[in-house]
Amino acid sequence: MKSNPYTRALLQGEGRLERLKKSQEDYFSELIQGKYDKDYIEKRLRVGQVHQMVGLEPIYYLAAYNQYVQITFPKFAEAFSEKNQEGFSSLLSLVKVIFFDIALALDTYFKTNTFALRKRNEELQRALGMYLQSQRREEQYRQLLSHEIRGALPPPLLPWKCYWRKRAVA
Repeated sequence: MKSNPYTRALLQGEGRLERLKKSQEDYFSELIQGKYDKDYIEKRLRVGQVHQMVGLEPIYYLAAYNQYVQITFPKFAEAFSEKNQEGFSSLLSLVKVIFFDIALALDTYFKTNTFALRKRNEELQRALGMYLQSQRREEQYRQLLSHEIRGALPPPLLPWKCYWRKRAVA
């Protein structure tokens, strides 16, 4: 994580790396405990929200899971022989839980991004509406000015105009 500029920037600050390591240990421990209730789901969704807030891209979240898999699968293989159906079932259960957990976190990413995109779209729609309305008003104003310029002069100026015309002829 320290070799990657992106993750290194996220981990700057005193104690962040140590807190992350502890969080990862707790996270994985909860993952394999087998208690997948409402509290578990809500906690996993909060993790996804925090990742979204700090700007952690899903690719790095998935990379962490890759580390889990690389660490745990060989241990399962050592602990259970190919003939041991229970070990194989345990490994499959772990895979199911990992995918469930990933789905929860990615769901949070997608919902947050979708919400942000919808909000931005609404803002752009309002701005476009205001722009188009100002363009219509500007066109109406141009038409009004054009009409006034082409139209007759107001009555108080007519005698003055006629006065100068008479003097020019004389």
